[in-house]
Amino acid sequence: MYINTFFGKNNHIKIYMEGMVILKKIFICILSIVLILSGYLYYINYEGDSIEVLSRYGSSGEEVKQIQQKLKNWGYYNGSVDGVYGSKTLSAVKKFQKSNGLTVDGIAGEKTLSAMGISSSNNSRKHRKSKFIRS
Repeated sequence: MYINTFFGKNNHIKIYMEGMVILKKIFICILSIVLILSGYLYYINYEGDSIEVLSRYGSSGEEVKQIQQKLKNWGYYNGSVDGVYGSKTLSAVKKFQKSNGLTVDGIAGEKTLSAMGISSSNNSRKHRKSKFIRS
């Protein structure tokens, strides 16, 4: 064989083993990078940076029906009281917030619900800040 005559009788095994050591080092480096990145991404997603949110665009249920009914009674909302927080409810909440000196974000959070006279049992729900786009 060419490798035996060029490198000697057992050098091909030595070359093979050196190649395996290099591959092992590359594998360990890649695995380390993956583990570091996954830990970093976990930290970003679950760092606990949260705000109280009760009802917002896309929400549905009894609380949304209460919001819609109150806004309809006060002339802010002209849609149906269906319990779905859609674009009409969003617009009505923003109008209500503006008229009442609240932060105009379209989210029916603790202060907005309090101004409406609605007390919510959902105060323990939390959502990460990164999930919301404020207008």
